[in-house]
Amino acid sequence: MSRHSASANPQEQDSVEIFIDENNGKTDAFEKGDGQYRVNFDNEASFNPASAKSGFKSAAVVSGAAYTVVMRIPFRAVKPVDGTIVGFDVQINGASPQGMRQSISIWNDLSGNSATDTSGYGTLKLVK
Repeated sequence: MSRHSASANPQEQDSVEIFIDENNGKTDAFEKGDGQYRVNFDNEASFNPASAKSGFKSAAVVSGAAYTVVMRIPFRAVKPVDGTIVGFDVQINGASPQGMRQSISIWNDLSGNSATDTSGYGTLKLVK
């Protein structure tokens, strides 16, 4: 299996997306601290909103037909402490050689609106 990044649109490349709702507000529009973080197999990152880039770090490693993405996403609106509950979702995008998104795997929010609406995210509890 090969990886594809033919499209100029980041969401139509082989990539991993993380969605964070820091205050777990479950709102129908992004608030401060909400963000979308996308990294493709070449470690090219994109963000929504653009300000989410501040402090973000990532690495992508290709191994044969697979790739691994690691992201460090800083908190921007809340102070994370033991027991903090945050809204969270993850999406994997599979692209075709022609540069079209051909498959999507989503952890929790099947609405397809995760880039603008946090109401369908799952939750994570932060622990030490």
